Amino acid sequence: MQNGPLIVTLNKTERGRFASAANLKLLDGVLAGLIALVAFGAVIWAARGGAPGWMIPALVVAMLLLMVARYWAGAAAMRQLYGLAFEAGTRLRHRLLRHLIRLPLSAFYTLHAGKVAQTLSEDMTWLENQVSYFGPLARAEVASILVLFIGTAFLSWPAALAAAITWALGLLVLRKLSGMLATGLRFRSDGMAEASRHFMEYAEGIQVVRAFGSTSDARRDYSKWVDVMRQGFRKSTARNTPVVALAFGLAMISVGVGAFAAIVTLPDDGTLRAVGAIGLLTATLIPARSIIVASSIKQVARVAEDNVVKILALPEMEEGEAAAAEGPARITFEDVSFAYQDDDLALENVSFVAEPGSITAIVGPSGSGKTTLANLLLRFWEPHTGRITLNDRDLREYAISSLSDRFAPVFQETMLLRDTIEANIRIGRPDATQDAVIAAAKAAQIHDTVMQLPNGYATKVGPGGQTLSGGERQRLTIARALLKDADIVILDEATSARDPENEREIQLAFEALAKGKTVFVIAHRLSTIVDADQILLLDQGRLVAAGTHNQLLKAAPLYKKLWDSYQAITEWTL
Repeated sequence: MQNGPLIVTLNKTERGRFASAANLKLLDGVLAGLIALVAFGAVIWAARGGAPGWMIPALVVAMLLLMVARYWAGAAAMRQLYGLAFEAGTRLRHRLLRHLIRLPLSAFYTLHAGKVAQTLSEDMTWLENQVSYFGPLARAEVASILVLFIGTAFLSWPAALAAAITWALGLLVLRKLSGMLATGLRFRSDGMAEASRHFMEYAEGIQVVRAFGSTSDARRDYSKWVDVMRQGFRKSTARNTPVVALAFGLAMISVGVGAFAAIVTLPDDGTLRAVGAIGLLTATLIPARSIIVASSIKQVARVAEDNVVKILALPEMEEGEAAAAEGPARITFEDVSFAYQDDDLALENVSFVAEPGSITAIVGPSGSGKTTLANLLLRFWEPHTGRITLNDRDLREYAISSLSDRFAPVFQETMLLRDTIEANIRIGRPDATQDAVIAAAKAAQIHDTVMQLPNGYATKVGPGGQTLSGGERQRLTIARALLKDADIVILDEATSARDPENEREIQLAFEALAKGKTVFVIAHRLSTIVDADQILLLDQGRLVAAGTHNQLLKAAPLYKKLWDSYQAITEWTL
């Protein structure tokens, strides 16, 4: 645990401070044991009588000094340990976030949102508590017990030896049982992760559930996963409770065995020594209880650490170090094929070139691979074969952060944070001035709407932007893309939620966004792409035709069918 994912985030100097703090906590444990020894020594001297007059006061003063020293050592240790542990926790959370950003989306087939949320919240809390408190506490309490055993040995070595042997045998038994405890805690962790995943899905889909009157089914499903979590806790408790009870029972047995040994080997004048030895052995039960609790927490922290390590072990996308320079962008797909997991190919041997400053439209029936193509371009996924290049260089040769700066996507499914309007637009360029934010909003035809809100740009949107209409959310994401002013623009069904009364204005905004850029447009509204420089027609993952609108009308029957269907839809009325 000391070399786990939390501690490795500390630099050499911080690790030195952590080691010093851990040693102070160890000193705290030694001093606790010494305080008990001095207290029992004072009692024995007082009971025996014949001690010099200064002896008892001296022992009392020594005990008080030890208590002050222990308070100082414990306070100094905790201040350092807590500060360093939670600093390490913050760094590890950032490391996990950076790692998650660099994972291909395929990783999230198995790494669901519930598991990620549990790892970043509860698991990290257990790790921080283990490193900052329970781990150092266990070592300090072991030191206390050793001091008490040493004191016992001076009074009655048979008692100390018998108790130590019993402790050793008990520890061997507990070590054998630790696997059962770990299994129970794994049940608990997995149950919580699965329940969390379904809780999140239920919360996100509550609008649909209520709209279709399926609350009873949702409650049954919800209850099922509550029961999964409960069963996880039950299995954990069923395995944990006997082990903890046995551990404390063994501690008491060691005291009893030591007491029996002290009585059996009692010399004629050794009554007080035997009583002192038994008293010191009994005092070991206090640190023993803390050690048992800390050991249980250690097992929980090990499961948490295992969850963190499993996420960090997921392979990141291949990444180079090249910087994607600003300027004209030429995109090339060279025999690109891709499949989701073991499914059929979503794209098969797709090749095309998008010249700098051109508009490339991507059309085709549902499921033909349009969004998949855009996702590959954004490096959300990796091609299984072939390659994608930017200015004749493979995307994998660029640093991911540098490559991301070159793209401004506007997705069909808008993603807004539970934050202010301004913050959601500023995602496009965090260092932008407020004037730039307002200019982007005006270009996206959303400024007037924002100014009508209670707090203008400081108005907070609900989860996922639920307090805004679909068209308003769409225009906010367009404003975000305008603010970013990247060289490559990807519009994935970005016109699907346009307000009819603002259609011309938003079309002007798109034209401003596309000016001088390399643009990719995925659209079912074919009227929006008739002026594209080239139109790629996909069908079942294959590029079946490419050309201008007029060329495809003449040469591609599938495109003509799509166009005729679109024309018929636009004329449809109730």
